[in-house]
Amino acid sequence: MTRQSGLLIILALMLVITACSDSSKSPTSYKTSGDLKRLEPAGNKVLHGAGQDMGAFAEYNMAMGDDIKPILSMYYVGLKDKLDHFFKGVQSDLYDYGDDVIPQIGLYMTMDGHPEKAFDHEVAEGKVDYNIEILVNELKALNRPVFLRIGYEFNGEWNGYKPESYKQAFIRITKAIREAGLDQVATVWNYSPDANNKDFMSFYPGDEYVDWWGVDIFEIQRTTQQDTIDYMNEAEKRGYPVMIGEVTPRFVGVTDGMKSWDTFFKPFFEWVDAHKGIKAICYINWQWSKYPNWSNWGDARLQTNEVVLTNYLKEMQKDKYIHSRSK
Repeated sequence: MTRQSGLLIILALMLVITACSDSSKSPTSYKTSGDLKRLEPAGNKVLHGAGQDMGAFAEYNMAMGDDIKPILSMYYVGLKDKLDHFFKGVQSDLYDYGDDVIPQIGLYMTMDGHPEKAFDHEVAEGKVDYNIEILVNELKALNRPVFLRIGYEFNGEWNGYKPESYKQAFIRITKAIREAGLDQVATVWNYSPDANNKDFMSFYPGDEYVDWWGVDIFEIQRTTQQDTIDYMNEAEKRGYPVMIGEVTPRFVGVTDGMKSWDTFFKPFFEWVDAHKGIKAICYINWQWSKYPNWSNWGDARLQTNEVVLTNYLKEMQKDKYIHSRSK
Protein backbone atom coordinates (compact mmCIF):
# COMPACT_ATOMS: atom_id res chain seq x y z
CA MET A 1 0.00 0.00 0.00
CA THR A 2 1.51 3.33 -1.04
CA ARG A 3 1.46 6.57 0.93
CA GLN A 4 -1.11 7.91 -1.52
CA SER A 5 -3.50 5.09 -0.66
CA GLY A 6 -4.00 6.83 2.67
CA LEU A 7 -6.33 9.14 0.78
CA LEU A 8 -9.05 6.53 1.29
CA ILE A 9 -9.77 8.08 4.68
CA ILE A 10 -10.06 11.64 3.40
CA LEU A 11 -12.93 13.40 5.10
CA ALA A 12 -14.37 9.97 6.10
CA LEU A 13 -18.13 10.14 5.73
CA MET A 14 -18.15 13.92 5.36
CA LEU A 15 -17.66 13.76 1.62
CA VAL A 16 -19.14 11.60 -1.09
CA ILE A 17 -16.39 9.08 -1.77
CA THR A 18 -15.88 6.27 -4.20
CA ALA A 19 -12.66 4.53 -3.21
CA CYS A 20 -10.59 1.77 -4.70
CA SER A 21 -7.91 -0.25 -2.98
CA ASP A 22 -5.59 -0.60 -5.98
CA SER A 23 -2.87 2.02 -5.44
CA SER A 24 -2.13 2.05 -9.17
CA LYS A 25 -5.48 3.70 -9.77
CA SER A 26 -6.73 7.08 -8.62
CA PRO A 27 -7.32 6.29 -4.94
CA THR A 28 -10.36 8.47 -4.51
CA SER A 29 -13.06 9.71 -6.85
CA TYR A 30 -15.25 12.66 -5.88
CA LYS A 31 -18.48 13.42 -7.64
CA THR A 32 -21.52 15.54 -6.99
CA SER A 33 -24.33 13.69 -5.24
CA GLY A 34 -27.77 15.05 -4.57
CA ASP A 35 -27.38 18.62 -3.37
CA LEU A 36 -23.64 18.28 -2.66
CA LYS A 37 -20.98 19.75 -4.94
CA ARG A 38 -17.47 18.38 -5.46
CA LEU A 39 -15.58 18.11 -2.15
CA GLU A 40 -18.49 19.65 -0.26
CA PRO A 41 -18.85 18.27 3.27
CA ALA A 42 -22.37 17.22 4.23
CA GLY A 43 -24.27 19.03 6.94
CA ASN A 44 -23.15 22.11 8.83
CA LYS A 45 -19.45 21.33 8.50
CA VAL A 46 -16.54 23.63 7.66
CA LEU A 47 -13.17 22.58 6.24
CA HIS A 48 -10.33 24.09 8.28
CA GLY A 49 -7.44 25.59 6.30
CA ALA A 50 -4.39 27.85 6.57
CA GLY A 51 -1.41 29.35 4.76
CA GLN A 52 -0.49 31.20 2.66
CA ASP A 53 2.96 29.71 2.35
CA MET A 54 4.48 26.57 3.82
CA GLY A 55 6.34 28.45 6.55
CA ALA A 56 3.12 30.04 7.76
CA PHE A 57 1.30 26.72 7.40
CA ALA A 58 3.95 24.95 9.50
CA GLU A 59 3.76 27.53 12.28
CA TYR A 60 -0.03 27.48 12.24
CA ASN A 61 -0.07 23.69 12.19
CA MET A 62 2.15 23.56 15.26
CA ALA A 63 0.07 26.18 17.09
CA MET A 64 -3.09 24.12 16.62
CA GLY A 65 -1.80 21.27 18.80
CA ASP A 66 -2.40 17.58 18.18
CA ASP A 67 -6.12 17.34 17.51
CA ILE A 68 -7.13 20.23 15.25
CA LYS A 69 -4.66 20.27 12.38
CA PRO A 70 -5.77 22.11 9.20
CA ILE A 71 -6.99 19.92 6.34
CA LEU A 72 -6.55 22.63 3.68
CA SER A 73 -3.12 24.03 2.77
CA MET A 74 -2.92 27.20 0.65
CA TYR A 75 -0.73 27.62 -2.46
CA TYR A 76 -0.41 30.09 -5.33
CA VAL A 77 0.84 29.66 -8.89
CA GLY A 78 0.51 31.37 -12.26
CA LEU A 79 -0.70 29.47 -15.29
CA LYS A 80 2.47 30.55 -17.14
CA ASP A 81 4.78 29.54 -14.28
CA LYS A 82 6.90 26.40 -14.23
CA LEU A 83 4.02 24.19 -13.19
CA ASP A 84 6.01 20.97 -13.01
CA HIS A 85 8.42 22.56 -10.55
CA PHE A 86 5.54 24.02 -8.53
CA PHE A 87 3.71 20.72 -8.18
CA LYS A 88 6.90 18.91 -7.29
CA GLY A 89 7.23 21.36 -4.42
CA VAL A 90 3.62 20.83 -3.37
CA GLN A 91 4.12 17.08 -3.33
CA SER A 92 7.27 17.47 -1.26
CA ASP A 93 5.62 19.86 1.19
CA LEU A 94 2.58 17.69 1.73
CA TYR A 95 4.74 14.64 2.39
CA ASP A 96 5.45 16.16 5.82
CA TYR A 97 1.75 16.31 6.65
CA GLY A 98 -1.23 14.01 6.47
CA ASP A 99 -2.35 12.01 3.46
CA ASP A 100 -5.71 13.71 3.85
CA VAL A 101 -4.41 17.31 3.59
CA ILE A 102 -5.95 18.99 0.52
CA PRO A 103 -4.13 21.71 -1.46
CA GLN A 104 -6.12 24.89 -1.96
CA ILE A 105 -4.45 26.47 -4.98
CA GLY A 106 -4.89 30.03 -6.16
CA LEU A 107 -4.29 29.96 -9.93
CA TYR A 108 -3.62 33.40 -11.39
CA MET A 109 -3.54 34.68 -14.97
CA THR A 110 -1.79 37.98 -14.34
CA MET A 111 1.30 39.49 -12.74
CA ASP A 112 1.02 40.80 -9.19
CA GLY A 113 0.92 44.58 -9.23
CA HIS A 114 0.75 44.76 -13.03
CA PRO A 115 -2.89 44.45 -14.16
CA GLU A 116 -1.86 45.48 -17.66
CA LYS A 117 -0.08 42.12 -17.93
CA ALA A 118 -3.21 40.03 -17.32
CA PHE A 119 -3.38 37.21 -19.86
CA ASP A 120 -6.88 35.84 -19.33
CA HIS A 121 -7.63 36.79 -22.93
CA GLU A 122 -4.75 34.60 -24.11
CA VAL A 123 -6.11 31.69 -22.09
CA ALA A 124 -9.56 32.27 -23.57
CA GLU A 125 -8.13 32.26 -27.11
CA GLY A 126 -6.31 28.97 -26.62
CA LYS A 127 -2.82 30.48 -26.60
CA VAL A 128 -1.98 28.95 -23.23
CA ASP A 129 -3.40 25.47 -23.91
CA TYR A 130 0.05 23.90 -23.55
CA ASN A 131 0.22 25.20 -19.98
CA ILE A 132 -3.31 23.99 -19.29
CA GLU A 133 -2.26 20.54 -20.47
CA ILE A 134 0.68 20.59 -18.05
CA LEU A 135 -1.64 21.78 -15.26
CA VAL A 136 -4.03 18.90 -15.87
CA ASN A 137 -1.23 16.34 -15.99
CA GLU A 138 0.27 17.66 -12.77
CA LEU A 139 -3.09 17.66 -11.01
CA LYS A 140 -3.51 14.04 -12.09
CA ALA A 141 -0.02 13.13 -10.86
CA LEU A 142 -0.64 14.84 -7.52
CA ASN A 143 -3.17 12.09 -6.92
CA ARG A 144 -5.19 13.79 -4.23
CA PRO A 145 -8.17 16.16 -4.02
CA VAL A 146 -7.55 19.81 -4.90
CA PHE A 147 -9.46 23.06 -4.63
CA LEU A 148 -8.53 25.30 -7.59
CA ARG A 149 -9.40 29.00 -7.32
CA ILE A 150 -9.18 29.92 -10.99
CA GLY A 151 -8.32 33.60 -11.41
CA TYR A 152 -9.13 34.28 -7.76
CA GLU A 153 -10.36 37.78 -6.90
CA PHE A 154 -11.59 37.94 -10.47
CA ASN A 155 -13.14 41.41 -10.05
CA GLY A 156 -10.04 43.03 -8.52
CA GLU A 157 -8.65 45.92 -10.51
CA TRP A 158 -5.19 44.79 -9.33
CA ASN A 159 -5.60 41.69 -11.53
CA GLY A 160 -6.84 43.34 -14.69
CA TYR A 161 -9.23 40.59 -15.80
CA LYS A 162 -12.05 41.44 -18.22
CA PRO A 163 -15.47 39.82 -17.71
CA GLU A 164 -15.80 38.08 -21.08
CA SER A 165 -12.23 36.85 -21.41
CA TYR A 166 -12.15 35.80 -17.76
CA LYS A 167 -15.30 33.73 -18.17
CA GLN A 168 -13.99 31.99 -21.26
CA ALA A 169 -10.62 31.34 -19.59
CA PHE A 170 -12.32 29.80 -16.57
CA ILE A 171 -14.45 27.62 -18.83
CA ARG A 172 -11.46 26.51 -20.92
CA ILE A 173 -9.47 25.44 -17.86
CA THR A 174 -12.45 23.70 -16.27
CA LYS A 175 -13.31 21.80 -19.46
CA ALA A 176 -9.76 20.46 -19.64
CA ILE A 177 -9.95 19.30 -16.03
CA ARG A 178 -13.32 17.65 -16.52
CA GLU A 179 -12.35 15.97 -19.80
CA ALA A 180 -9.38 14.43 -17.99
CA GLY A 181 -11.80 12.83 -15.51
CA LEU A 182 -10.40 14.72 -12.51
CA ASP A 183 -13.55 14.51 -10.42
CA GLN A 184 -11.50 15.16 -7.28
CA VAL A 185 -10.60 18.72 -8.46
CA ALA A 186 -13.15 21.34 -7.37
CA THR A 187 -13.18 24.71 -9.14
CA VAL A 188 -13.73 27.82 -7.01
CA TRP A 189 -15.08 31.13 -8.35
CA ASN A 190 -13.56 33.63 -5.93
CA TYR A 191 -14.87 37.20 -5.39
CA SER A 192 -13.20 40.13 -3.62
CA PRO A 193 -15.36 42.69 -1.78
CA ASP A 194 -12.27 44.96 -1.68
CA ALA A 195 -12.55 45.63 -5.41
CA ASN A 196 -14.31 48.58 -7.02
CA ASN A 197 -16.23 46.41 -9.50
CA LYS A 198 -19.22 44.96 -7.62
CA ASP A 199 -20.93 43.48 -10.69
CA PHE A 200 -19.82 39.95 -9.90
CA MET A 201 -22.31 38.19 -12.14
CA SER A 202 -20.75 39.79 -15.23
CA PHE A 203 -17.75 37.50 -14.50
CA TYR A 204 -19.75 34.34 -13.88
CA PRO A 205 -18.69 31.36 -16.07
CA GLY A 206 -21.95 29.50 -15.43
CA ASP A 207 -23.20 26.80 -13.08
CA GLU A 208 -21.84 24.03 -15.31
CA TYR A 209 -18.24 25.08 -14.68
CA VAL A 210 -18.26 26.20 -11.04
CA ASP A 211 -18.14 23.83 -8.04
CA TRP A 212 -17.79 26.34 -5.20
CA TRP A 213 -18.24 30.06 -4.78
CA GLY A 214 -15.60 31.90 -2.78
CA VAL A 215 -14.99 35.24 -1.09
CA ASP A 216 -11.93 36.77 0.59
CA ILE A 217 -12.34 38.72 3.85
CA PHE A 218 -9.60 41.06 5.06
CA GLU A 219 -11.71 43.53 7.04
CA ILE A 220 -14.77 42.66 9.09
CA GLN A 221 -16.85 45.47 7.61
CA ARG A 222 -16.60 43.73 4.25
CA THR A 223 -18.95 41.04 5.56
CA THR A 224 -21.78 43.59 5.90
CA GLN A 225 -21.28 45.35 2.57
CA GLN A 226 -24.26 45.08 0.26
CA ASP A 227 -22.23 43.40 -2.49
CA THR A 228 -21.02 40.70 -0.07
CA ILE A 229 -24.57 40.19 1.14
CA ASP A 230 -25.76 39.91 -2.46
CA TYR A 231 -22.97 37.48 -3.32
CA MET A 232 -23.73 35.22 -0.34
CA ASN A 233 -27.46 35.33 -1.10
CA GLU A 234 -26.88 34.40 -4.74
CA ALA A 235 -24.64 31.49 -3.75
CA GLU A 236 -27.33 30.22 -1.38
CA LYS A 237 -30.06 30.64 -4.00
CA ARG A 238 -28.05 28.58 -6.48
CA GLY A 239 -27.17 25.93 -3.89
CA TYR A 240 -23.40 26.50 -3.80
CA PRO A 241 -21.04 25.97 -0.87
CA VAL A 242 -18.88 29.01 -0.13
CA MET A 243 -15.16 28.97 0.59
CA ILE A 244 -13.53 31.81 2.48
CA GLY A 245 -10.47 31.49 0.26
CA GLU A 246 -8.45 34.01 2.26
CA VAL A 247 -9.13 35.57 5.65
CA THR A 248 -6.80 37.71 7.75
CA PRO A 249 -7.31 40.59 10.24
CA ARG A 250 -5.95 43.43 8.11
CA PHE A 251 -5.10 46.59 10.11
CA VAL A 252 -6.10 44.75 13.30
CA GLY A 253 -3.67 41.88 13.71
CA VAL A 254 -3.43 39.89 16.93
CA THR A 255 -1.10 41.95 19.11
CA ASP A 256 -3.88 43.66 21.10
CA GLY A 257 -5.14 40.37 22.50
CA MET A 258 -8.81 40.49 23.47
CA LYS A 259 -9.28 43.79 21.65
CA SER A 260 -8.02 42.14 18.46
CA TRP A 261 -10.30 39.16 19.07
CA ASP A 262 -13.39 41.30 19.68
CA THR A 263 -12.66 43.61 16.76
CA PHE A 264 -12.13 41.01 14.04
CA PHE A 265 -12.23 37.35 15.03
CA LYS A 266 -15.39 37.26 17.13
CA PRO A 267 -17.59 39.00 14.52
CA PHE A 268 -15.98 36.98 11.74
CA PHE A 269 -16.86 33.64 13.32
CA GLU A 270 -20.34 34.93 14.15
CA TRP A 271 -20.72 35.71 10.46
CA VAL A 272 -19.56 32.20 9.55
CA ASP A 273 -22.07 30.74 12.03
CA ALA A 274 -24.85 32.81 10.47
CA HIS A 275 -24.14 31.46 6.96
CA LYS A 276 -24.58 27.70 6.81
CA GLY A 277 -23.40 27.75 3.22
CA ILE A 278 -19.84 28.58 4.30
CA LYS A 279 -18.10 25.20 4.11
CA ALA A 280 -14.40 26.16 4.21
CA ILE A 281 -12.20 28.86 5.73
CA CYS A 282 -8.49 29.46 5.02
CA TYR A 283 -6.64 31.68 7.48
CA ILE A 284 -3.54 33.63 6.39
CA ASN A 285 -1.13 33.29 9.32
CA TRP A 286 1.34 36.00 8.27
CA GLN A 287 3.45 38.76 9.71
CA TRP A 288 2.20 41.21 7.11
CA SER A 289 4.28 44.15 8.32
CA LYS A 290 7.53 42.58 7.06
CA TYR A 291 6.32 43.00 3.46
CA PRO A 292 6.76 46.55 2.07
CA ASN A 293 3.49 46.42 0.12
CA TRP A 294 1.53 45.52 3.25
CA SER A 295 3.61 47.12 5.98
CA ASN A 296 0.61 48.57 7.85
CA TRP A 297 -1.49 45.38 7.84
CA GLY A 298 -0.18 44.14 11.17
CA ASP A 299 0.88 40.79 12.60
CA ALA A 300 -1.74 38.08 11.97
CA ARG A 301 0.29 35.16 13.35
CA LEU A 302 -1.93 33.48 15.91
CA GLN A 303 0.95 31.93 17.81
CA THR A 304 2.30 35.38 18.74
CA ASN A 305 -0.60 36.24 21.07
CA GLU A 306 -1.79 33.81 23.72
CA VAL A 307 -5.20 35.42 24.20
CA VAL A 308 -6.11 35.34 20.50
CA LEU A 309 -4.68 31.84 20.07
CA THR A 310 -6.60 30.47 23.06
CA ASN A 311 -9.88 31.86 21.77
CA TYR A 312 -9.12 30.65 18.25
CA LEU A 313 -8.40 27.14 19.51
CA LYS A 314 -11.74 27.13 21.34
CA GLU A 315 -13.46 28.04 18.08
CA MET A 316 -11.65 25.34 16.12
CA GLN A 317 -12.56 22.72 18.74
CA LYS A 318 -16.23 23.06 17.83
CA ASP A 319 -17.73 20.00 16.20
CA LYS A 320 -18.52 21.89 13.00
CA TYR A 321 -14.89 22.03 11.82
CA ILE A 322 -13.25 19.28 9.79
CA HIS A 323 -9.56 18.81 10.54
CA SER A 324 -6.81 16.59 9.22
CA ARG A 325 -7.02 13.14 10.78
CA SER A 326 -3.34 12.41 10.33
CA LYS A 327 -0.77 13.14 13.01
